[in-house]
Amino acid sequence: MRDAEAPLSLFPDTGADHLAARLHGRRSALVGVNATVGGSDVVHALEDLHRLGVLVAVPACGAAPDPMRLRRSTAPVTCRRCLRLQGPLRVPEGQLPIPGLPL
Repeated sequence: MRDAEAPLSLFPDTGADHLAARLHGRRSALVGVNATVGGSDVVHALEDLHRLGVLVAVPACGAAPDPMRLRRSTAPVTCRRCLRLQGPLRVPEGQLPIPGLPL
């Protein structure tokens, strides 16, 4: 009798290396943009955070622990927590500063 061969898998690499590659790819896709979480209309600022030894993009306010739920957005940040974390003296992109106010 012949030994049965192991079945082929459609997703052969399911270990930590696969997860690290997916997280790295997700971060690369989100560089330089903001993001929404799932189907929400709220736009979050992103920051980089180390998770499982990999640098991943997460909302600055911590709204979504799963970076795979983030969706790219070029819209300005609308999350109040993210805006507060960016600081009160932040001048939004495209807006001219008011003369006489310190930056």
